[in-house]
Amino acid sequence: MTPHNRFLELCREYSVTPTVIRSPARSRYATRMRRVIARDMRIAGYSFPEIGRVMRRHHTTIIYMVDPEYRSRSNERANKWHADRAKQ
Repeated sequence: MTPHNRFLELCREYSVTPTVIRSPARSRYATRMRRVIARDMRIAGYSFPEIGRVMRRHHTTIIYMVDPEYRSRSNERANKWHADRAKQ
């Protein structure tokens, strides 16, 4: 199934229009539904760029939607890298 078809199927399943998901709206409902659909698509095996394209969002936005802890892990890795470089 293509990412677009899966996206439309999930919109129907959750009774939300694709327009709401793709809109710039920041309402609690819209953001929650975006997160749910992005997670379901990721679990189904779609890549972050594929999900981002169908939702009209940058793939890094999808990463943070699906994995809220990603930013803190990225910062930890960056801090470790800088500390290791300072030791040299």
